[in-house]
Amino acid sequence: MMRACSAGNLNEVICLVEKCNEAMLSEAMDAAAESGHLHVLEWLHENSDATCSSTAIDFAAANGHLEVVEYLHQNEYHSSDAFNFAVIYGHLKVVQFLHDQQVAPMTCASSNHNCVSSLELASEYGRSKIVEWLVRNGYKDAKSIELSVRCAASKGHVEIIEIFSQLGYPVNFEDIMVAASYGHLNVLKYIFNIVDKTCLRDGFLPQLEGKNIVEAALKEAELGGHKHVVTYLRSIFISFRFQDSEFNGFIEVTNI
Repeated sequence: MMRACSAGNLNEVICLVEKCNEAMLSEAMDAAAESGHLHVLEWLHENSDATCSSTAIDFAAANGHLEVVEYLHQNEYHSSDAFNFAVIYGHLKVVQFLHDQQVAPMTCASSNHNCVSSLELASEYGRSKIVEWLVRNGYKDAKSIELSVRCAASKGHVEIIEIFSQLGYPVNFEDIMVAASYGHLNVLKYIFNIVDKTCLRDGFLPQLEGKNIVEAALKEAELGGHKHVVTYLRSIFISFRFQDSEFNGFIEVTNI
């Protein structure tokens, strides 16, 4: 039965249904939902007393089966996890549908340090379109944005960092350190390309808490064995060292 439902073979499902108990049919309905076979799911729902499990809509959302998600929602199958499954796997239309139905993910309590926001998940998995949509539709706060940029930096998703930058959310010192420690040259190139040149004094990049950003990033890259990043950072250190020689001293900033 599971094989028939996963394959969308309704004729075989009809032949096997009398041989299955309710638990088996419930698993079969989940398999149909996961595989996106709405016609099989509808038939089992209408011709048996079995019901889907609470994870059926999660499976459908994760695989981007919008019609199945819509059908399950209409038949009162709900899940607080479906939204984030759609976010992780990059299914924007499913995310939008669940948003419109006010099926939002569970809210992270400020005391729950293990809770990951939808925005962080989208940033970690590089879902740029979903990141932009989430920000524009209010799925953000100062902490989630900070952590989302950090996630993008750690995974090398420069397009995500660019979105946050264009929306007015700055990169900070820790994001540079993370990118350097993981060896993400593309992220570092983008960040240093958008550094405000007015913050450069005597050829040095801004300091933070007494630390030169380039020097600190160099140490992280060296510890991680990322030779290509080390080479790049040394080159920009030399380049900046000889710029704006008319100024003296450092400027301390928390963001660049």
